[in-house]
Amino acid sequence: MPRRFHGRRLHRQIPHYPARNEKHAAYCSIREYHVTCGPERHCDKSCDNMYSPPHCYHDPTNPKCYFPRCLCKDGYVRNSLGHCIWEHQCPNRYSEPNKNSTDIDGMVMEFVPFVRPRHRARKARHPHRHRRLQLEKSA
Repeated sequence: MPRRFHGRRLHRQIPHYPARNEKHAAYCSIREYHVTCGPERHCDKSCDNMYSPPHCYHDPTNPKCYFPRCLCKDGYVRNSLGHCIWEHQCPNRYSEPNKNSTDIDGMVMEFVPFVRPRHRARKARHPHRHRRLQLEKSA
């Protein structure tokens, strides 16, 4: 999830999904389940925070809890539109099952997920143009 700098501290950018009614289970999609006392919206696991989910404490027995919510089922995360999709369907993400993890002398090697950059760095159009101009001026 992108981070923004406000003053002296870094803050996570809270995703803003389209508003919808989540008061009853009838409003949840097939990939969601309904809870009468759910966590806040910024606690959802999404494509942006899949590998570093927010650490939110959720206590359904708290008397001040008043967030009826639709939460994504296991294996699903929220995309930028607020829909629950499979984790491997997130854009610009590459993952594979950890089949080749090996144990060598008590050390476990695991797969590290790779996130592809959305934009490619631009190459300078004329990287040596200024050098040619300097050679022409000195001659």
